[in-house]
Amino acid sequence: MGQDDTNSKRRQKYSEDPEYRERVRSGNSRYREQVRSRARVEKLHAIRVARSSAAWKTVEIEIDGVLTRVFTVGALAKAVGKSVSTIRMWERNGSLPPTPYKTAQGERLYTLEMVESVRNALRRSGKLKKDLLKPPTNPPFVVRKVRFGGSEPIEMRLYKVGTLAQAANRTVVALCLMEKRGVLPRTPLKASDLKYRLYTLEMIDVVQEAFHKRGGKVRGREDWLGFYEDVVRGWTRLGVMDARIEDEDDSDSGDRGADQR
Repeated sequence: MGQDDTNSKRRQKYSEDPEYRERVRSGNSRYREQVRSRARVEKLHAIRVARSSAAWKTVEIEIDGVLTRVFTVGALAKAVGKSVSTIRMWERNGSLPPTPYKTAQGERLYTLEMVESVRNALRRSGKLKKDLLKPPTNPPFVVRKVRFGGSEPIEMRLYKVGTLAQAANRTVVALCLMEKRGVLPRTPLKASDLKYRLYTLEMIDVVQEAFHKRGGKVRGREDWLGFYEDVVRGWTRLGVMDARIEDEDDSDSGDRGADQR
């Protein structure tokens, strides 16, 4: 029996059998509702990812012939503990000088030096909250000497897994599960007997970029394997896969980190 004959019999049964017709209509209605529901969920997830990552969004632009990473107005607002509307109001009334860097859509962009300059200006004018000037009791980073390959150890800031979780829009628990499943490489940088995970800012950028490349969502085993390979390639390019922490004394990590904040 050919496909045309089968379709013809189905059409005939649909026109003659009210019970069969009702089942078909009900099934079609459920399928359409499932499609609409899935589309709504995906749209809401995309909006959530965009909103959560927009505050700390960074882009690269060419400044004086050098490719430079710059920050959005949302990132600046976060850095000074204010709202985006407050930053824009300060620019309008002249409290803050306008930035010369903007996207094609007119979005304001700031270099890291400009962010620090704004913080200093607000501090002098008294507009920066005093509690923001106090070093946190548990800073998100420690200062350690790191040896890359056979080179001399370099003292640098290493950020804890919570910073990576915030940048990737994931929880710390989710990142630990990703490591156990083998879809996120383990960082070679671990401090003291506690062995808590540490990352350079460049390592965090690699993971964040791997997520952004997939629209914030990774689906299916093949996609996760591609995500893993992207991170490994990025970390290998940075030369951190064979890096190690030289000093193991972690007793004063918080104080050392706070002093150099």
